[in-house]
Amino acid sequence: MRSRLSALAILCLMAVPGSLSGQGACGPESRAFDFWIGEWDVLNRNRPAEDVRWFDTGAATARVYPVVAGCGLVEHWRGHAFGEFVVGFSVRAFNPQRGQWDLVLLWPNTGDPRFGELYGGFRHNRGEFFSHNLTAEGDTTITRFTFSDITPNSLRWQDGISQDAGRTWDSSWIMEFSRREPLYQGALLNGPSVTTLRCPGPEYRTLDFLIGEWAGAVEADSAEAEGMRVRSDITPILDGCGVMEKVTAVGQTSAWEVFRVWAYEQAQDKWVGYWLDTRWPVLQRLEANVPAAGASWVFQTVRPEPMEGDLRVTMARDVNGSVTWNQERFRAETGQWVADPLVAYTGRLGNASQGG
Repeated sequence: MRSRLSALAILCLMAVPGSLSGQGACGPESRAFDFWIGEWDVLNRNRPAEDVRWFDTGAATARVYPVVAGCGLVEHWRGHAFGEFVVGFSVRAFNPQRGQWDLVLLWPNTGDPRFGELYGGFRHNRGEFFSHNLTAEGDTTITRFTFSDITPNSLRWQDGISQDAGRTWDSSWIMEFSRREPLYQGALLNGPSVTTLRCPGPEYRTLDFLIGEWAGAVEADSAEAEGMRVRSDITPILDGCGVMEKVTAVGQTSAWEVFRVWAYEQAQDKWVGYWLDTRWPVLQRLEANVPAAGASWVFQTVRPEPMEGDLRVTMARDVNGSVTWNQERFRAETGQWVADPLVAYTGRLGNASQGG
């Protein structure tokens, strides 16, 4: 398809203390995208290169919902644009360290899945979000996404590309969103059962063993973790091109809510994940090499400006089928990794059957 599609999103979280309702650890800035929550019909208009005319090129549906006590929003998008059937995923959260929104996107419609990132915010009921990319010739291209004409039941999205540091913009895609009734009552995602047609290679299947519903416990020597039970729902997204997880943990004195997402990026030969949680409400990018048979997965922060220090998460799979996650933070003042509670999934409850 086009580079605009490969520029678009996904994410992931690890369990941490926080409220399961209300704003949790997030400030009022994290509500700026709440207008987008719900189900939408989308009319796509595209303009071919070197053409001044716009054409209606297909319809789509979108579902947008909050995660991690409202600290983040997830989008699932399915439909037709540019004369092709398109699937898309994005996740976004307000970053209090930079005073901007972070948008992470994944639209695996041509070539290999690859995450993209944009940054920006709202002013006068208009949102603008940007990314800067180097071309093969060494020039800088700026991508801009805008949200405008926002009402309770409609909004407009438009792309833009600038080759001259933002002085002029070229656009080829407009989405007109209209609010609709829910497509699937009670379902998490919109869309049919997942296939693996978009990403059929075995390299994309190495985390499929996680797909399903799990139950477990937090294993830590602390009063906070005592009796804390964990539930996890892990499902494929984007017709098998990614995996997403929602975690809830409830104990006697605290509750956790977690979201995380992964996709295999062939160009790097790595699995890439984005993570969000209620204690560190900033999207963080982690990467992992595919381990040798029987070895643990190790995801580690590569995104700049991590909150509370770099993050390292080790996932081990036991021969009996159980899975454990061990999360650690690097403390610069001591030069040491400090362990957070260990989460152990000891039993599989069922299998996820829906995909985004």
